[in-house]
Amino acid sequence: MWPFNVVLRTVVSVTTIVALSSLNAYAFKVRNCEGVEVEYIKQLHQKSAFIEDNASDRVFGKEALSTAETCQLQSKIISDGLGFTLYRLNSESTNYILLHNAFDGSSQLYGPFAAHLALQSGAASEVKN
Repeated sequence: MWPFNVVLRTVVSVTTIVALSSLNAYAFKVRNCEGVEVEYIKQLHQKSAFIEDNASDRVFGKEALSTAETCQLQSKIISDGLGFTLYRLNSESTNYILLHNAFDGSSQLYGPFAAHLALQSGAASEVKN
């Protein structure tokens, strides 16, 4: 007969493993930004749109956004440690960009930025903040 504490630890361990593996089934997949999305992010970066005045404290629930509304851009050419996540909120016609700093582990959300200009029309040169 097994001691009660051994059985209890085993049950807790198995339950924890099952719970954690089931969370993986709901993992949020983020695609890479492409084409106009990349140009949109680059132009906002060049226009110095990522400043304190444009910082946002909004929080996005990952379950609320579709894969089409979210993409990531990591700079592979320039090792500046910056990464970007673009949130395209089709329901609000606005965009937000989460700026990741790989060097210190910080991140900051910026926006809202006008969405109807570059991403829907394909005219990246019309980006405004």
